[in-house]
Amino acid sequence: MCNEDSVRCDYVPGCGYKIWQDAKEFCFTTDAVFLGNFPHVVRKAKVLELGCGTGAISMLLESRGAEEITALDVNPHITELLRRSVADNGLESKFNIIDGDICNYKELLQPESMDLVAANPPYRNSGNVRNIGTAACHEVSATLEDFFKAAAYAVRYRGRFALVQLPERFAESMQLA
Repeated sequence: MCNEDSVRCDYVPGCGYKIWQDAKEFCFTTDAVFLGNFPHVVRKAKVLELGCGTGAISMLLESRGAEEITALDVNPHITELLRRSVADNGLESKFNIIDGDICNYKELLQPESMDLVAANPPYRNSGNVRNIGTAACHEVSATLEDFFKAAAYAVRYRGRFALVQLPERFAESMQLA
């Protein structure tokens, strides 16, 4: 379970929210900060973050005006840290945190219910596997295609899907769009 020696409280740049992270898991990077500040957020937006991790992207989108945030991740330890962050920042009324596998999106999410879907999916589908944050960096439990399927299911007509991905996977991403 949780080794409190490796858990730390940081701050999300740009909004100042506290964020709890575990150094033995994958911690947010500048990619999350970029993605959290990139997409247009409509007024009273309903936002879904797929593979939310500790929720840096979700918190940034909330600070930019999102009214309702649904955050989904398969790692219960990480979502528990997100719940802790949400409570510490007084955001409980805006967040719905779901522990679940993105591949089960039809059971976990409402169809065509989101104005914006954001994701920082695993970048690698091959190569050397990291010891820390393996599932966050490598397609262990979900593929890039799974993220696109879940986003297509959840986003409403004229909604948006924003993601961060490696340049070498750009063509694959465009084929999936």
